[in-house]
Amino acid sequence: MSKKNNSFVDLAIKELGNIFLPLQDLFDEKNEIDPHRVSDLLQDLGWSIKVDKAITDSCSLLKSAFLGNDEEPGLVEILDDVMDLEDDQLLEKLKTLYKHVKDIISTINNLSTGYKINGVTYKGIDQFLSGATQLVVIKDLEGNVIDIDFAQRFLDYLMCEYLQQFRSGLYSFFSIAGIIATHGNGQNSVREIRWNQIPNLITEPKELVKKVYQWGAAGDKFDELLLTQLENALRYFLIP
Repeated sequence: MSKKNNSFVDLAIKELGNIFLPLQDLFDEKNEIDPHRVSDLLQDLGWSIKVDKAITDSCSLLKSAFLGNDEEPGLVEILDDVMDLEDDQLLEKLKTLYKHVKDIISTINNLSTGYKINGVTYKGIDQFLSGATQLVVIKDLEGNVIDIDFAQRFLDYLMCEYLQQFRSGLYSFFSIAGIIATHGNGQNSVREIRWNQIPNLITEPKELVKKVYQWGAAGDKFDELLLTQLENALRYFLIP
């Protein structure tokens, strides 16, 4: 960032940049979408698929959103520009920040479902993934198999990576509390954020723990599930 400032808004801008930091890993040295890196990302999200030109062409929407193009700046430049605004332009900072958070989330949603630019229609990643190999089965707290689309898995992934790297205490707490769930094992594992359970963590924490660890249920697996959850939390900090 161009300028150091300790205001709350500037801190929020920096944290926003950190949340979307993994996006830069999708680009090669020439700032082009790298198919191998896209393949690695999709595997982290629970899919195995050969990434061809059609998929990388669809992912080019991320390049425009993150790095910008000839017509509009990308997120990186926008965050720098917002940081350069003076403190008396606080309202302008907040409005700009809010707009571009919405824009980047909208971009990820469009990438998931499909989009049209300059008369050219691009298939959404969800369409490509309909024929992909599912590496992980994702279940809710009741044990029902659920289908989570690319956009939701990607946003969960970005938030988990951010918490793990920059807010490790929160990451561990949310993992043990069951807000961050790890499905699968080893390399074939996917992290999900149970957003709908966050209110229960505040209002009914005991009930949430019961659900997550099947505490008091028939065939009580509390110890086994707790150890698994701790292992999953530690694995992402490279602790063997």
